[in-house]
Amino acid sequence: GLRVLVTDDSADNCRLFGYYLKKCNATVENVFNGQESVDRLMDPSMPSVDMVLMDLQMPVLDGYSAFNELRKQGLQVPVFATSASTGVEDRTQVTKAGFTGFLAKPIDPVELITVAQQVLDMKNERSNAA
Repeated sequence: GLRVLVTDDSADNCRLFGYYLKKCNATVENVFNGQESVDRLMDPSMPSVDMVLMDLQMPVLDGYSAFNELRKQGLQVPVFATSASTGVEDRTQVTKAGFTGFLAKPIDPVELITVAQQVLDMKNERSNAA
């Protein structure tokens, strides 16, 4: 029941994220830069998503700029930064920017599935409360 938008300029990364997420019955959609992510997420004719995986370094519009634009437009879906840059400074910058969390590349499948399960649990709690 989880719908995930993977935003990454690497088709290989998109396939890998999708492989793991689909194993836990998530629906996965891919876009390849930050601008495509903003356009997709702000399109009212498209189905909503429950979680976004956002690469930080992409052409056209990087992950930080895309994230800022999404928040400026009021989108509150959980957005997890993904990057191969995993130093303390990188993680601090992600936290300061307001991302929901950070997933290091190469991706740890257990961590990815754990994060997806947490988002699904939050979604189910909101549905049960409504």
